[in-house]
Amino acid sequence: MPNRRSIAVLAAAIATLGGAAAHAQTVFDSPPPAIIVPVAEARAVFGLGTGIEAAASILDHRLRLDGGLHGWHGGGYGELAALVRVAGPATSGVWLRAGYMFQAFETGCDHMPDAASSYDAGVAYRKRWAGGSLFAAEGGFEMVSRDAGLVCNDSVVSARSAGLRVGVGGQYAITRWLGLYARVGVRSADHMLEIHMLPQAWAGLAFEI
Repeated sequence: MPNRRSIAVLAAAIATLGGAAAHAQTVFDSPPPAIIVPVAEARAVFGLGTGIEAAASILDHRLRLDGGLHGWHGGGYGELAALVRVAGPATSGVWLRAGYMFQAFETGCDHMPDAASSYDAGVAYRKRWAGGSLFAAEGGFEMVSRDAGLVCNDSVVSARSAGLRVGVGGQYAITRWLGLYARVGVRSADHMLEIHMLPQAWAGLAFEI
């Protein structure tokens, strides 16, 4: 007959294995951590100019309002946009976007300023993780209009032009409320003399609530 010590060791081993299995099952059955979508965001960005940006998410995260002011190239521009979620959850959804931008830049030609308005429409995809990090991509078309075309040093910008608007960005969460933000993109219509397009490249800090 097995002695009592052997029986005690066997019982202890069974209890240990049973506890480990129960813990593993509990971990396996636990729901994934909740992904929190902020209702308000603010960003301070630097790069091709400096700027501030803000966003609000309302109507159960079905409507997103974005805005920003950026100074660059002897002037600057301001943007406003509305995005409506049409597919997927707020944490990983597809959005339709409509936007407006007003720009005013110095041209360097006898202090001749250049002011123009831009209207854009397109789609966006936004993916957020439980830790707070974010990936976002946007693409669409834009129309730029100004009172008249400009000619300076053999460079011409049209009174009316059309082009693409594309951008990709992301955010790395430092804490739940603070992250490192970066975005690059381009507007390809006639925005500026010589280079025509409007490049966009920023990095900065994002604050969320």
